[in-house]
Amino acid sequence: MSIVRSLGHLANTFLVVVTFLENHGAFAALPVPAPALPDFKLPAALPPDFAVKYPQAVTNLTDGALTNGKTVAVPLPAKVTSKSENILDSHTKFLKTSLPALLTQFGVPSGEIQNKVTQGIPLLVEAYRAYEEGDRSFTKRNTLESRNIFDDIGSLFGDIGCSIFATSTGAPLFLQSAALFSLLNNGNHVPLSDEQNYFVHAVYGNIASRIPVKMYYRAQRPIGFNQDDVVGTTFNGDVYTKYANSPKRTDPDFDLLLKTILHEMAHVEQYERENFAIFSYAYKYTFAYCKAGFKYSGNKYEKQARLREPFADQLKEDLDGKQFFQVWRDRSLRNTLGFPTNRVFRRATSLGESITQLDFENGLLQIKPSKFHFRVLTPAEALEGVRAKCQYKKPCKTTKKFRLRRAALPLPPPPDGPVPEDDCDATFIDQVNRDCEKAKKAYFIIDQKPWTTFQGAPAPVIPGPAPIPPPPAPKSPKPPSSPPPPPPPPPPPPPAPPKPPGCPVSCKLLTVLATKPCQLDDPPPRCDPDFVNTENAKCKADRKRCGQ
Repeated sequence: MSIVRSLGHLANTFLVVVTFLENHGAFAALPVPAPALPDFKLPAALPPDFAVKYPQAVTNLTDGALTNGKTVAVPLPAKVTSKSENILDSHTKFLKTSLPALLTQFGVPSGEIQNKVTQGIPLLVEAYRAYEEGDRSFTKRNTLESRNIFDDIGSLFGDIGCSIFATSTGAPLFLQSAALFSLLNNGNHVPLSDEQNYFVHAVYGNIASRIPVKMYYRAQRPIGFNQDDVVGTTFNGDVYTKYANSPKRTDPDFDLLLKTILHEMAHVEQYERENFAIFSYAYKYTFAYCKAGFKYSGNKYEKQARLREPFADQLKEDLDGKQFFQVWRDRSLRNTLGFPTNRVFRRATSLGESITQLDFENGLLQIKPSKFHFRVLTPAEALEGVRAKCQYKKPCKTTKKFRLRRAALPLPPPPDGPVPEDDCDATFIDQVNRDCEKAKKAYFIIDQKPWTTFQGAPAPVIPGPAPIPPPPAPKSPKPPSSPPPPPPPPPPPPPAPPKPPGCPVSCKLLTVLATKPCQLDDPPPRCDPDFVNTENAKCKADRKRCGQ
C-alpha cells in the first residue's frame, strides 16, 4: 500500500476542512486546538458519500460547508472549472498558518518557533514533493552529501520531528489521497468473489463481510500512485488495485491478484484496530514511515502486511490443499460449509487409514488423498471427533506399600486458586474413563459415514472378457534320440509401481531461528514460527507421499 507517494505535480486543488480527530492515541499530547480557519464550501466534485465512507475525516455538513471548531485545512485535488492555486503553494500556505500552532502544542519555546517555522517549511514542502520518487529520494541527495531530508527534519525539530512531519504533512497528504481515490473511482466497486474469499477467510476470518471490503479493480490512480510498483492502495475498507478482477481460481492472474489482496487485507485489519479513524491511522502510518527513515520497506505497517502475503500458500500450492479447494468448488459446498477458518489442514486417521481434514465455518471437510474420496462432517460430528481424542486415566494405586510410601512424603504447599481434582480419586477417574469411552464409541459410529468420490479421480479399470485361448497345436512325434527341450525361462518380475511425480524429495525439516539476525527490522523467514511450521508440514506431507 504505497500511501506515501507524491501528488506534488497535481495542478488543481480545492480546500476541505477536516476534523483533527478526537484526542486519543498519539494525539493525547495535543490538547490545544489548531488555528481557527474559515469554512470552505463543499465542491461538487467531492464524492457525495465521502463523509459517509470516512466519517472520522470530516465533521457535520451544514449548508454545503464543513464546520468544526477544531480543524485543519487540507488541500485536496479536484475537477473544478475555477482557477486554483498550485498544490505546493496551497500546502505552503497551510504550513505557515498551522505550523506555529503545532509547535506550540508540542511545547517548543516561543522564542524558537519563528526560526523553526522559517527553516521547517522548506524541508516539509521538499518532503511533500519528494514522495513521487518513493524510497529513492530519501537516500543521499548527491555523491558529496550523505544527509537526507529525514536527517534535516530530525536536526531541526529533534525528538518531535516525526510527529511534526506526520501531523503537518504526512496525514494531510494521506487524507488528500483518500479523497482523490474516492473521487476518481466513485461507485466502481465489487465485493470479493467466493473463490477469492476462500483464501482470504482462511487467513483473516470474516473480514470481507464484517467491514465490508470493497474492491476497486483497474482503479484510476492519481499522480504519485501510478508507478508500476504501486499495485494496491487501501483506505478503511476500500481497496484500490491496478489489476483487473480475476474472480476464478482458473484465471491466469488469480495468484498474482490474491497476493495483493492478502497484503491489502492486512491494512484493512490495521484500520479496524483504529476503529476506522482514518486521521488517527494516517498519523500513525506516516509517523512510522518517518521513523523508518522515510523508507516504505521499513515501515512496520508494511512489514506486517508483507508477512501475510504467503499465509495461504499451503491451501493454494500444496497437493492436498488443492484437493480441498477442488472439492469445495466442484461440489458447490459454499452454502453447506461456508469458508475455511484455518489456513493449515491437519492429518488424521479414519478406521486406520490416513486422511487430511480442514476446518470450515459450518463443519469439517475430510479427504482421503490417495483414493480421491471426501466427506463432510457437521459441527456436532466434528465436535465428537475432538472429544474422541481423549486419553484414558490410569487407575489409582491402592496397594498398602504405595499408601505407606505416599504417607512418608512431605505435603506440598497449598496451591493458589482452586484445588485441582485428586488424580487418585477412583470415583473421579472412573467417571472420566466412562465419558472418554462414550465419546470414542460415539465417534466410531460417525466414522462409518460413507465417502464420496470427487471429480478428478482416475477412471476405474473395468476388466473385459477373458481372451479365448487358441486351440493347441498337434503334437509331432519326437525322435527317440532327440534331447529333452530346455526349461522355459522364468517370467519377468512385475514392474515396480511408478513413483508419484516429484519423488523423491530432498527437503529438510527446519527449526525456528533465535539468532542475532532475528533482532533486525526485516528478519529472515525462519524467524517466524508460522513459516517454519508451514514448511515442515509441507515437507512431511511430501515425504509421506513419496514413501520416504
